[in-house]
Amino acid sequence: GFGIKAKLADDLPVTAIFAAGSLQHGTGVRGFLEADFFAVIDAPRPPSDDALRKVCASLEAHYPLISVDVRRPAVVCNFDGGSEPVEVVPAYSDGGSGFWIPDPADGGDWIHSFPVEYNDYLSRTYELHGGEAKKLARLVKLWKYRQQVPVSSSYLEARAAVYSTSQPMLGLVEDLAHFLFELGKDRLANIDHPTGQPSTFTACSTPARYDDATSKLAEAVTVTAEASHQARAGHDKEAVRLLKQLFAE
Repeated sequence: GFGIKAKLADDLPVTAIFAAGSLQHGTGVRGFLEADFFAVIDAPRPPSDDALRKVCASLEAHYPLISVDVRRPAVVCNFDGGSEPVEVVPAYSDGGSGFWIPDPADGGDWIHSFPVEYNDYLSRTYELHGGEAKKLARLVKLWKYRQQVPVSSSYLEARAAVYSTSQPMLGLVEDLAHFLFELGKDRLANIDHPTGQPSTFTACSTPARYDDATSKLAEAVTVTAEASHQARAGHDKEAVRLLKQLFAE
């Protein structure tokens, strides 16, 4: 992160860079982990497309041998050597504890983000039920990656955290089935920021991705419901077979 900060600072008024996302929350999935960083820029806030282009151009100039491209709300650096991608999100202070970051939606401009309050909330929530809440978040993200479900990781983390605060947590198979059922019941509806901050989590950035995600979610709800039923009946081998189907690559 600090190496990227120094390089960006050659071209942009970057005052700080800090970890966010699964790297900060501890909900990364092995083989799919992305290192997410907020790059705080001290300047008047331009259109988000301009901010992303400037960050991308700076990183391309400093890392000419790697692939650098814009994938809203970040600029993604794909380093060689088997390392995970690094995502750099341009962030502009709102004058308080929040930041403006690019809207993940195609054609969007800026959305509000509150990483400090959100990280504190997740740290507290993920320790609930002996750490089972964090395991649930990792499990549902593994489904997202393995089945290529175009739903926001941040959205899934937020929904898993909110679910975990309102449930007794019955066990990972039953909780996964119930959690996915809840996602399907409200069709991946937007949720308010769980800390009460003026911000919203959105599942998908485009209508096409939403249609794809809800279709794959419906299949997952059916599979996990049957896996939960088989587990309760003592048919562990069948439950495992179904779960392997859910997480198959």
